Amino acid sequence: MARFSTTNGVSDALDNLVKTANKQLIFISPYLQISANLRSLIKQADKRRPAIDIKVVCRRDSKWSPDDITFLQSLDNVRIKSIDGLHAKIYLNESTAIITSMNLYMHSQ
Repeated sequence: MARFSTTNGVSDALDNLVKTANKQLIFISPYLQISANLRSLIKQADKRRPAIDIKVVCRRDSKWSPDDITFLQSLDNVRIKSIDGLHAKIYLNESTAIITSMNLYMHSQ
């Protein structure tokens, strides 16, 4: 069922999406600057067993935070992809999808 949320509601839903993932997490956002809280949740998800498949898709021509790329590459189950001209912002696990205008960008959250 569709729900409409404020920015705070989307941030809370994103946290819950990561916490409740059992098989997969997909983050699609043109820009990448992950908050400390979300980093912690992603790291916890990466350590869960059985392993959760985590994909991060970003815009190829954006300036990625080197700290975020280093963080993501340090995790065991994360794959990073880039797409030219990406504008979509979609966050998913195996049972929930968030379609939003909020980038995965610290000041957007």
